[in-house]
Amino acid sequence: MITLTCRSYRARVDGENVVLEIDDAQPMNFVPQLMSKADVASRLHISIRKVAEIAQSGRLAVVRVDGAVRFREEDVLRLLTERQEPRPRLLALPPRASGRECEHRAVQHANQRQ
Repeated sequence: MITLTCRSYRARVDGENVVLEIDDAQPMNFVPQLMSKADVASRLHISIRKVAEIAQSGRLAVVRVDGAVRFREEDVLRLLTERQEPRPRLLALPPRASGRECEHRAVQHANQRQ
């Protein structure tokens, strides 16, 4: 016999059988699979530093076990499946030159060619 904990269930009769539809069922002795930063980095093919940045941003929940940082496998999978909006990229462009600066540069360029 297996004992499960669940958040909700539905029972229905199917002929002579009673069918239980169970949501979010887990065995009573279930221990989540915990991963280190190195495990997550290896699984996602990113650096350990990037894992730390993602965790610090709050996008990946942290579990602390006696001071050690660990991550639940389901949280890592959720990170992969969540919809991520593309972040706008900021480009650093040089300040635009005024008309006089453009003329000055054109004269300098012409003098260098001579």
